[in-house]
Amino acid sequence: MATYFPEEVISQILLRVHARDLIRIKTVCKLWHSLISNLNFVNAHLARSHPEIILTTCRYHSSEGREDIYDYISIDMQENDLPSKIFQFPASLHNKVYLIHSCNGLTLLQDRDDFPRLYIYNPVTRECNTLSPTQYKCHQWALAYDDSIRKYKVFGIASEKKVCLVLTQGENLWKEVRTIEDPFPVLRSNPVLVEKELCWFSRYMDSLNENIQRLYYVNSIDVATEEFRNIKIPPSITKLCHQLSAE
Repeated sequence: MATYFPEEVISQILLRVHARDLIRIKTVCKLWHSLISNLNFVNAHLARSHPEIILTTCRYHSSEGREDIYDYISIDMQENDLPSKIFQFPASLHNKVYLIHSCNGLTLLQDRDDFPRLYIYNPVTRECNTLSPTQYKCHQWALAYDDSIRKYKVFGIASEKKVCLVLTQGENLWKEVRTIEDPFPVLRSNPVLVEKELCWFSRYMDSLNENIQRLYYVNSIDVATEEFRNIKIPPSITKLCHQLSAE
């Protein structure tokens, strides 16, 4: 007589399986397919997963005009022997994109020749989606997960226009969030996710009584509410420090 495990037990076992293996075993039977495809299971599996480091390497550099070849290697820091695996991008995008950000296993890619063109690529399912073009040129990009609506969002910082562009998963139109009214800003750091807020460090040039003054801010935008705020940093502590990181 065949012995069957309850669905709850099977679900708990599958939660411990790596995402790449889940895709492979998804077709074993209808029950497994249903469990793995369930949104609650997806969120539970995401909550159990741990982040991996993505290392970008350039295999060679030539002065004769040939293109550099980039490899993207995933490293699991929880493994003692640090096994690594090279990301396999679609053939149509191979060596034509930069990996500019990642979140929960999804990667945000930027076209090397057509900078406004962006892609969201899932290395596990090998699904690749082209994002709608932006109106402004953005100097920094970030990919974040909004757990309040269970969707991903792409953020682009257009410093010259003093706006932050936001694109929500499943939508085609970019939202504009006004950032700051001070004069022309200069980004000094990449966006860092801190307590569900994307933060970055900027310098602004202001003229006061014909004297040029540098103003420093830590800017942030809430991933869920998309509200912007900033904190002015005293010049006394910004003379040497221009790097923003999270602890």
